[in-house]
Amino acid sequence: MAEGGVSLVNKWDFNDASFTEGFGYWHFNRDNFSESYIGSEESLIYSYRSTGYALGPKLGYVLLKNFVVGVDYKYRRNSVSYTYSKPKERFNTSQTGVFVRKYFEAGVWLPFIEGGLGFGNSKSVFNDASPGGAQYQSTDRRDLVYYYGAGGISYSINQRFLINLFAKVQHTKDTPVETANQNTSETRSLDSNIALVLSVSYFLKPKQ
Repeated sequence: MAEGGVSLVNKWDFNDASFTEGFGYWHFNRDNFSESYIGSEESLIYSYRSTGYALGPKLGYVLLKNFVVGVDYKYRRNSVSYTYSKPKERFNTSQTGVFVRKYFEAGVWLPFIEGGLGFGNSKSVFNDASPGGAQYQSTDRRDLVYYYGAGGISYSINQRFLINLFAKVQHTKDTPVETANQNTSETRSLDSNIALVLSVSYFLKPKQ
């Protein structure tokens, strides 16, 4: 089985490198304004531009009837440029894991549940300033361990293609990696993320 999809509902910050889901590309500009305390005039504080992409393929094998085991790989890269600083900030994450999926037969509609776990790493390069005002870029590297559960339903177009819609909840624990320019203000943390995913599965051989 080969599968790929997109996230329909996925809340994460552009500088949060702990979670990604599905394939995607984005490019947008954002302006941030502040309203004056005197009167109602607004002034521009700063602007930034964000560009990035995400990959999220899955490969599985039908080990038993209606029971799939496999591996998944997730990668996300993003760059952000601000009006008040020239160097771009860069964020990326890479995760590799295993999953199991159980289908429940109901005609062309196949409800299923899924669970998985894995590990990975992230790297964030962001702008910082010393107490004296000097500008420099700091690097934050983290090791990631995650586990998740999901549930949804598949529609069987034919014996090879399935369209899937499922909700996924993932918990990710990240641990800072000590480096020479590591930002030590943050420590180990646990993040919880929710995604609604629409995907397509292709089976190389028709199911028996």
